[in-house]
Amino acid sequence: MTLSIEFIFSYENFYRASDIWDITCFSDYISKCNFDVLTDGFTGVIIERDKIKEYLDRASKQISFDIEIGLDEPNMRPSIRFFHLVDRAFARLVVSDLDCLISLRDKWLKNIVEHENFVHARIYNTRFDFLQNMTSIQSFEIEGIDHSQLPKKHNGLPPPLAEMTIDTSDNPGRWQFQSGYIEAVGAEMWLGKRFFELVNLPISTLKNAEWLDVDELENVVHLTAYDKPFDSALGEQGEIQNRLHDLLFSQAKKTKILT
Repeated sequence: MTLSIEFIFSYENFYRASDIWDITCFSDYISKCNFDVLTDGFTGVIIERDKIKEYLDRASKQISFDIEIGLDEPNMRPSIRFFHLVDRAFARLVVSDLDCLISLRDKWLKNIVEHENFVHARIYNTRFDFLQNMTSIQSFEIEGIDHSQLPKKHNGLPPPLAEMTIDTSDNPGRWQFQSGYIEAVGAEMWLGKRFFELVNLPISTLKNAEWLDVDELENVVHLTAYDKPFDSALGEQGEIQNRLHDLLFSQAKKTKILT
């Protein structure tokens, strides 16, 4: 299993890529995972492992970063990425397929979730998340996955861009961009004060859900819905994901979904 962890922030105050790197403390733990080759995903420049902070500091006008690990195929290699979605009023930090770094999260996660701009975070199975949100029929065929029984819809675009796509809107592992956050669930999540304001959810509602393990920390609520990252849309896992979606987001005022 390869895992990813996603952090959502309101995007104010992050004017340089190095600002977000400062609060992650990743530099202190990357060496423990023996990552030998680190590359700037934007430029292809090799970055020395112990000089990431200096590298980002020099890019004074850069507000995002994409640090890729290893020399695998581009767009498929493990990475640490930070970028802004200005039209959705949030910034996103994603640690992808770096199970070693994620396993050390008790060492560095506190610094991130206690930041004043933090909204929410989740851990997820990278492959499961990808398949649950894959809409391209061609991608299913490339992956060798039968899509004949899956619901489909028109993408709403005029010719020649018009085509049928897989309808993922009812998938338990679906995610959707909303204003200020991403509507998505994980077996383990961290929810900041801003999250509860954005989705119009009282913390007491979460505490009263007896099927959840809820721990109210300083400025953050930590919840566990299942004993491992979700990797199935069927059976108990599918039911829990749907229940969690409904619990967290049913009272939120929704914006137009980007697909």
